[in-house]
Amino acid sequence: MQVVVVGLTLLALQTGGTAKVEQGFPTWESASFEQGTKRYEAGPTSAARISFQTHTQALSFDWEYSGDGWKTVAEKVRWPEPLTYYPTALELLGNKLYVAGRSPQGETIVEEWTLAVPQINWFKDADSAQPVLQMVPPKPLRVLELYRAAEVGRDGIKALFLEVGTDNPRHVFAHFWDSRDVYKLNIETGVLKLAFSATPNKSAPVEPALKGRYNSVRARRHAIHGCLYIFDYHEPGLVNTGAPLVLRDKNSDGVLDDSLVIRDYETWAALGFAEDSANWLDREH
Repeated sequence: MQVVVVGLTLLALQTGGTAKVEQGFPTWESASFEQGTKRYEAGPTSAARISFQTHTQALSFDWEYSGDGWKTVAEKVRWPEPLTYYPTALELLGNKLYVAGRSPQGETIVEEWTLAVPQINWFKDADSAQPVLQMVPPKPLRVLELYRAAEVGRDGIKALFLEVGTDNPRHVFAHFWDSRDVYKLNIETGVLKLAFSATPNKSAPVEPALKGRYNSVRARRHAIHGCLYIFDYHEPGLVNTGAPLVLRDKNSDGVLDDSLVIRDYETWAALGFAEDSANWLDREH
């Protein structure tokens, strides 16, 4: 799983002694080269690349139809879906798309979209009598709001990533912009729970490196270390620049236990994290 994020600066304003999130269009940093992108396999012959631009209140669905092998020329259709907020992160689980964003009023929002499959129509060309394909992009079957609030410490979501280690995930993790804390969001109830904090607290493990400049999160399963959530920073042409941060759920019970900051490849390999290690229980995703 690749989770990609885009730079954002959020300000907490003091009004009458109470911290409030700013309203209006937030102050964006330079957009990362990795925009929010997911690929939805709608069926054996159709798929969509789902992406967004931070300054546009819309998601873009680039649908493609591969047809019957070499018999059909691929058909591609771009289909925008309007939003009432600025998108900041995406995650995908089967036909469920989780979309995080921020409203012009300063509210942080998470929605669950149930995706459909495109309608495929065939007809004969009037001149050549050859079969012609028409692909009609679908509207989402359902859009369910899971979370909406304007709270300091939970202002803007930097990344969404699914919990791993279970065949039926009930949570997504949310890495917030202003606090850089990681919360678990129950996708059935919409309840948030602090899972890992960037600053000292009484209810969750602490890792100051969460404040670092990361633009990628990978969730993987490991035979020795359990469920891992690997934060990286990538630049074009480079595999990694900086020290990866790893949050560990050592017994795969859905609770994040501790963290590792890996500063050199020798340590990375010694822990069994090299890509060719036999300890990985899944392929990279």
